[in-house]
Parts: sequence; C-alpha cells; structure tokens
Amino acid sequence: MPRTIAAATDQKERGHVPIRIRKGEKKPVDKAFAESSPSLESFRGLECGVALGPRSKYLIDLDLDVPEAVDAARIYALPTGTKWGRESNRCSHYLYYCKGLKKKIVCTTEDGVVLAELRAEGDQTMVPGSMHPSGELVEYETGYDKSAYTVEADAAIESLYYISAVAYLRRRWPKAGNRHHALLALAGLLARNDWNEDEIETFCGAVMERSDVKGAAASSVKRALQGLRVTSEGTLAQLVGQAVVDKVVVWLDLKVEEWEPAEPFSEGSQAPFPVSVLPPWLRSWVSDLANHYQADLGMPAGMGLAALATAASGNWRASPNASWVEPVNLYLAVIAQPGENKSQLLTAAIEPFVQREGELTAQHRVREAERAAERKSTEKALAKAVKDAAGDEGSEVGDEAAADRAARRNALAAKALELEPRPSPRLFTDDATPEALVRLMADNAGKMAVLSAEGRLFDHALGAYSGKGPANLNILLKGHAGEAVNVDRIGREPERIESAILTIGLAVQPAVICGITDRKNFSGQGFLARFLYVWPISQVGERTWAATSPQLDAAIQDRYRVNMLKILDNKGPHVVRFTAKANVEFCAYMNKVEERLKPDGDLAGMHYWPTKLRGAVLRLTGLLHVARTVDDGDADLISVATLRDAIKLGEYFVEHAKFTFGRAGLGDTGLAESLWGVICKKEAWIREGVTVRDLCQAIRGQKRFSKKDKVMPALLRLERMNYVRVIPCGAKTTRVRVNPDAVTG
Repeated sequence: MPRTIAAATDQKERGHVPIRIRKGEKKPVDKAFAESSPSLESFRGLECGVALGPRSKYLIDLDLDVPEAVDAARIYALPTGTKWGRESNRCSHYLYYCKGLKKKIVCTTEDGVVLAELRAEGDQTMVPGSMHPSGELVEYETGYDKSAYTVEADAAIESLYYISAVAYLRRRWPKAGNRHHALLALAGLLARNDWNEDEIETFCGAVMERSDVKGAAASSVKRALQGLRVTSEGTLAQLVGQAVVDKVVVWLDLKVEEWEPAEPFSEGSQAPFPVSVLPPWLRSWVSDLANHYQADLGMPAGMGLAALATAASGNWRASPNASWVEPVNLYLAVIAQPGENKSQLLTAAIEPFVQREGELTAQHRVREAERAAERKSTEKALAKAVKDAAGDEGSEVGDEAAADRAARRNALAAKALELEPRPSPRLFTDDATPEALVRLMADNAGKMAVLSAEGRLFDHALGAYSGKGPANLNILLKGHAGEAVNVDRIGREPERIESAILTIGLAVQPAVICGITDRKNFSGQGFLARFLYVWPISQVGERTWAATSPQLDAAIQDRYRVNMLKILDNKGPHVVRFTAKANVEFCAYMNKVEERLKPDGDLAGMHYWPTKLRGAVLRLTGLLHVARTVDDGDADLISVATLRDAIKLGEYFVEHAKFTFGRAGLGDTGLAESLWGVICKKEAWIREGVTVRDLCQAIRGQKRFSKKDKVMPALLRLERMNYVRVIPCGAKTTRVRVNPDAVTG
C-alpha cells in the first residue's frame, strides 16, 4: 500500500480526518480542508495531514519549531502516547485531545522566529508516513503507544508557555562571564513570584546546565522569604534583552518589579516666607517694602536678615551649651530675575549702614586733619632730633645726654609712625577682591560685610579679576566661621586677623547661581554650602500700577533704622545662651536633622549644604533673639519660642536650598539631572540600558563630570529617585537600567 494511503488509513482508524497535502509543501490541496472528506485513493501521489479540532476528536498539536523547544518539552510537555518528528527534529510534535482550545496559539521571538505553537481547530499538521518538504520522512517516535492523551486547555497552554520561555531564554543566554549573574537574576525573578526551590531549580536547569543552579535557587528563595531584595528582572533584562524578559514575564504570568514614580529633580519649593517669626519692628518693615515694591515677602525679608547679621555680627554670639559658641554672621543670597527691584530693596535694607558709615567717615576726616597737623609738628621735631643726634657723634657730649637725645628721637619716631594716615572706617562693601577683603577686614577689627545687588563676588572668588588664576576662597571660607586669618605675601606687610567675621548679602540673578555649576572649587570646598538661599516667586507680570501707588511708611522705616543702629552700636562681645529647655529642644532638632542626612532622607544629595543647617539655625536663633531684645540688650536667655521660630526659618531655607540646587544643577541631585539628560538622548539606552563605561565615554569632556567619582554618586541618586537601576554584572561591568516611564519628550 502506498505510504500516503497507509498514513491516511492510519488517521481514519484513529477517528481523525486525513487531509491531502501538496508534495514538497505543507499546504493542503483543499482550501476548505476542515469540511472535506477525500477518499483514500485520492491521496496517491500526495502527502497526508490531519485536520485538527472537533472533526478529529478535538485533536491538537504541540509543534516545537526550534531545538531549544524540543529540549524544554522533555521537562514541560504534558504526557501523551503520540509523538512524532523527523530525522533532524525528533519529538517535535506532541498530539493531545483537548475540547477547550478553540484557536492556534503561537509563541515567537521579538523578531518573529516561531519557538513553539499549539495548533487547534481550523488548522492541520503533517502526519507520520508523509515526506516533509526537507526530504525527511515524518515518523512516530518509538516507545509510545501512539494514543493521544486528553488534556485540559489551560494545562496545554501553560505547557506551551513554559517550553517557549525556556527556549527563548536558552537562545539568548549570555556567554561565559555573565552566565552566573543571569542565573541569579532569573532565580530571583522566580523567587519573588513565590516559586519554591524545586520549581526554580527545575526551570533554571532547563535553561542552563550548571552545578550551581541549586545554590542559586536556594539563595534566591531564602532572600525572597526574608523580604530582602533579590536580583531580578532588571538585571536579567540587561543580560538577555528586555524583549526576552517582557515575553517570559507574560508567558509565565510573573509579577515584575514595578517602577515607583520618579521624583522630580526640582526638589523643594518656593515656600512663602514665615514673616510671623520676625519681631514686630522687622516684620512691619518687611511687609511695608513688599507692599510698596509689589515683591514677594522673601525678598525684603532675606535682605533684612542680611542687614541684621551685618549689625549684630562681631558683637554677638549664640551658645546652646558651654562647648559651642557660634557667630551670628550669615551668607545669604536672594535670587530674582531682572525687574524685581533687587537694587531698591537692598538700598532700603542697608540705609542705616550707609548713614552710619557716612557719619564715621566725617568723624574720621576731622580726626585725620587733627592727626595730620600733629604729625607735621612731630615730623619737624623728629628731623631736629635726628640732626642733633647726628651732631653728637665725635663731640664731647656726655653719654647720659646722648642717651637722652636718642631716646627722644626714638619716641618721636614712634609717635610719627602712630600718626600715619589711617583708613576710613568701613561697615560694608559691595565689590572687593578676596585680597582687598582681607585688607578691609584687617583695618576694621576683623569685621566686614559684602552687600551687593550683583554677583561679582563669585567672579572674584574664582580669580576672574586675575585672568585664569585659581579660585581664592580662603577669606570667604574662614570668614564664615570666625576663624583666624594670617596672610603673608612677598612685597606686602603681613595681615593678621584674630577672628574674621564676614557677612554676605547678595541679590543676584538666577544666571549667577546657575552659571557656576561647573566650578569645582566652589562646591568642592563648600562655599555654596555656607549660603542660605531665597528664591522668591516672581511677581513680574502680576503687579498693578496706579497713579498713586502705596508709599513707604516713614515711621516704620525710621524704626528699622534706629533699631539696626542700636544693634550695631551695642559693642560686644555678647554671648547669648539657651535656657536649659531650649538646649534640650535644640538637641532633639539636631538629631532629627541627622536622620534626614541618611541616603534615603530628604536632605541627602544636597552636597555639603545640609551639614551646615544646624549651625545656620543656631545663628538665626541668635539673630532673632538680638532683634527681639533690641531695647533690653543681652539681658535675657534665648527662649524655646525663639528657637522654634528659628527652626521654622531653617525649614524655609531648606525648601529654598533644595529648589536652588535643583534649578542650578548643584549637588548630587543637580549632577543626577544632568546625567539623566545624557541618558535620555539615546533610545537604545532607554530600551536596553547602558554600561557605566559607555556612559562615562558619553560625558567625557563635561566639566561637571571631570572626575569619574562624580558619576556613581549621580547614578545612585538617580536610582534613589527611581529613574534607573544600577546593576552589577560581573567584576568589571556595571549596567544601568532606565525607567521608561520617567522618560519624557
């Protein structure tokens, strides 16, 4: 009997409907093969297939199209007595009876390669006794009873998916070097989905044959049960491809590690200034200026605090306990766009000092005129004394008389030196190089303020005044802490300051702050960390103008001037101390700040700024106390109420510092945002991830990443903010997986 007729007869005897297949093809002769009933004789010269579905007792076919699927089926295919294949692809078909499967299910790779499929109603398959288009005979596998077993649809589909998942993973499994990391990642993914150790070992063993499969399974299950983080689909995607993981997750019905929403880079907020913490005279002054200039309260408040620090610093210190005494000078920057009346507000804030400096200058001129006249007569007397002393040489003048004349000459010389012109006393400057600042402070008992509506201080600190010279931050760093300054330079007199107290109050444009992002000397030495920032909400475009605008209240402005001068004239040193209760509360606050400095705390990633917060709050406490007791001097101890108001101020500055650092790209958060921008430029990195090495290559030449050790802190910050996952993949390779939901534009 011809083989194809024999094949058709075999199928009929099994209760199946045989169909005719064109020779050298897999296509049926009859388009409506599902309804056809060809005679056995009509199979002569053709090949034979079988119609799947209801007409053949609900026969279905598990068709394994790649060798990896054939191997996986040995573990995950449902038992059956009917298997067939051909010489080059043995056991590639498993036949079952299944009423619940109504249509074909195909599992493919991302590029369309079929891994395995379940053929069902409306489809057909070539049967044993037929010649495959490859020229190989389709044959039953030996050792089976040739009877198809009945299975449930869900079980059949699950079997297909497990086989396809194993096959796909095996086809994309990494080569030597990363195979173990991939194994741990796969085991971790399964463990997180509550697979037990035996199930994980079986599946991973189907994907790869390694002696440590059992160990990986046991370790991942143990960590998952303990609630610990396990290497999972993120690492696996880096090693075998995201497309592979996406399909495997679906086929195995796995729950993946979902990305938390990415945190915004512009942390903090332009919080409203808590004007209620200020004493009445200063509060009314702030409100009066804000109303007159239609400005955010933060602008005059920030400048008012800088003025208060100018008046009090050098005279006052705050002390929570015997071991800690803090000066009350501040470094404060108000950041506002052009047209926000920065200059006018600053002029109003420093008006008392302008007045007092003018008075001091006038007094100094009178004194200098008197000293000049005295110096002239002294120099005349000194010249005569020198001449007389010279005439004594070789004369018969006695030793005692000569000694008297020499002593008079030396006394006159000392007096003439004492009467040398002295610099005019200064309270503040708006523009000085660091070197000039040292001289100013040395001439004014170590105290000085820089109060300006420009940002030239930053340029000076960078050495811009001397071309490309290195940044000179010594006086700016030491002047914040009240440290001693000793300057020795060739060709100049040495300058000694026992305790340098510098106050800085700047009103600058955003470009000034944002333009120094790449200046490593600034951030590296903590200069910017010493500043309190005020970035008020712009009122430009919201202001209204009328023929009669609100005028400044003369009484309020006069009281501000009088009180600032009282504080300025109350010469110290004064040390104001905390009450015992205030000290306890301050310690509790410091402990809370310490918690917030942890990697997952809200103060992490702001470079050195948060480490200065406790000292800043202590300074603000001292300033509020001085302002509240302006009529009583330093009679009272610092109260709990004053401390609590200072803490409110501190939290205001925290929000504005976060906002400033985010906008200016400073600290770990700023670096992280810059790095995120680089990552998002390449679609391949978003889709498949990137190695840290490739990322470093991409940012080569960027000043802010001039050192490689800046990259990892920025990446870890991105990870904490849910933008990426940083995944070690071997001893020398670290990959970065990108949160696709965080990518915009």
